[in-house]
Amino acid sequence: MVVKEKRGRRRYIAFEATGAANEQLPSALQALFSLSGERVPKLIQLEGRLGIVRCLEPEMKSIIEILNGSIGEGEREVRFRTLCTSGTLRALRSRIGLEKPEKPRG
Repeated sequence: MVVKEKRGRRRYIAFEATGAANEQLPSALQALFSLSGERVPKLIQLEGRLGIVRCLEPEMKSIIEILNGSIGEGEREVRFRTLCTSGTLRALRSRIGLEKPEKPRG
């Protein structure tokens, strides 16, 4: 039995956020998914306005639909826009120009 048969295939979705300050992005992402009732995907990387989330393949289309939305109003509004999807982090990072973050040594 292949591991992916139990776990499922993972997909990585790159997104760009515009609007409010960077400190609000993780909480805005959490709020966006809680409003939709969908399970919150795992936030893999967030650098400036670009981010990557991980989800399972069957959830991918609904997560993309949710990510192409916005939350908040006026000055506090945060808009999300998906850029691309991939099956591997390496390919996705090279497409959007993100570097792999360094692991803290210690």
